[in-house]
Amino acid sequence: ARANDGGALLAVIIGDEELATGEVTVRDLHNGEQVRVAPDEVAEIAAKAQNADWLRNFGSIGDADYDPVLS
Repeated sequence: ARANDGGALLAVIIGDEELATGEVTVRDLHNGEQVRVAPDEVAEIAAKAQNADWLRNFGSIGDADYDPVLS
C-alpha cells in the first residue's frame, strides 16, 4: 500500500522463492499484474512502466486495452 500511496509504478519483490531461483517478481501497481524475471530485466521493465504511465496520462496509442509494461 505504501508504494501505491507514494506514486510508485512498480514493486520489485525479492522473497525466499525469488532468492532460491535467482529471479525477482515485478508487480505493475497500475493493473496488479506481476511477472517473475531475471534481475537484469528490471531496468527495461521500469523504463516501459515509466513510458506507459506517460501514455496513460498524456498520450494515446489508439488501443485502450494495450499494456506495454508487462507485454
